Amino acid sequence: EDECVSRMAKSEPPVDYEEWCKEKDKEKEEKEKLEKERKEKERKERAAAKKKKADDVVVEDSDEDLPPASKVRGYKLTSDGRKTSFFNNELSDADKALIGDITPKPIKAGGGGGGTAPTGATPEPVKRQESETSAWNHAGTWEEKDTTEWCKGVLTEVLGSVGAERGSLEAACEVEKVEGDASVVVARGKKRYVFDFTGEVKFTVKRDGETTVGKGSVKLLDVSSTVEGGDWEVEVAWKKGRDEAADVVRLLVENVKTGIGVFVQRFNAEF
Repeated sequence: EDECVSRMAKSEPPVDYEEWCKEKDKEKEEKEKLEKERKEKERKERAAAKKKKADDVVVEDSDEDLPPASKVRGYKLTSDGRKTSFFNNELSDADKALIGDITPKPIKAGGGGGGTAPTGATPEPVKRQESETSAWNHAGTWEEKDTTEWCKGVLTEVLGSVGAERGSLEAACEVEKVEGDASVVVARGKKRYVFDFTGEVKFTVKRDGETTVGKGSVKLLDVSSTVEGGDWEVEVAWKKGRDEAADVVRLLVENVKTGIGVFVQRFNAEF
């Protein structure tokens, strides 16, 4: 409607709606074409400017003082005519005089002064230290070595060989299990043997080495380095024959305790 009023005011003939839409589409296409041409022109100008900048030659002196072969981007000529990197720093005569001779020199044996080895110098052997700590531990600080597997093996070996006899009865042991851990600790220069085990030793009692008259197990409740005087805590669990085999098993228990003491002695002697 506004378009019709505008045309009438300008004494222009009116147009129908379809003609008007075609004119608007044509105007829009013309604007888009002009905008595209403008952007393409700007792009070409930016590309040309970028190419011109990239073609610039970086030289230390003016182009007139350099031969054509040296006009390569990022290079320059030294005072003796050599082509080198632009970032290469050429020392002047004054700089060279200030720095002095920096040619590497071989190190010769003999004579004093830093950087030379004394004549006949040989490395001294590492001396074995008398303290309980490792060679690196000069301060005698806390040091611990795990000995669990060794201790389990020895304790199983010793207890497995324990037995007892009383009259015609004979008791033999078989280690069922040993559990726990052990280590050797050095603190403030003093060595301590630390262990804490539990376990079970099965026993069988036979008469004259043939007839089984008793069975059971000795349970190791507290075999640790905190126990004093070899008073290891053990407990007997019977399966059969308690009345007949009680005396020989009582002797067997004492031998088991003695065997634990043998283990402790071997532990202390080994480490």
